[in-house]
Amino acid sequence: MQELAERTISQLHGKHFDIPEPAQRIEAMIAPVNDGGISYSEPSEDWSRPGRMWWSVPSGLDCFATWNEVTTVYHEGVPGHHLQISQSLTEQENLNRWQRLMSWVSGYGEGWATYAERLMGELGYLEDDPGAYLGMLDMQMMP
Repeated sequence: MQELAERTISQLHGKHFDIPEPAQRIEAMIAPVNDGGISYSEPSEDWSRPGRMWWSVPSGLDCFATWNEVTTVYHEGVPGHHLQISQSLTEQENLNRWQRLMSWVSGYGEGWATYAERLMGELGYLEDDPGAYLGMLDMQMMP
């Protein structure tokens, strides 16, 4: 997942998006809990810590189906939450600290990330793997 996130950033930067230099760093992490959730944590305000995609691995799970992980990287990483939040962080001249770091509207945030998954399909990034495309369709059905 780390490799996919880094490859996606390098392929999209300068072609489809202008990704700020500090936002070109992202980390895929295993969460310290085991509830099976997936989440994103934003970079620190000074960019000393990059944005992180967190996967919570349920206890006893040692076999993974990868068909929905590609779209999850797009949802949590770039062009999803990581790009969305990083763009806000770079707008220090136009947004106040609350707007950059604390304001979250679920419809906008999750809408952005859900659209990001679909956008990657439209840009052709899911064409080579029918399983990854199926994963995107599956994630689009989440309430």
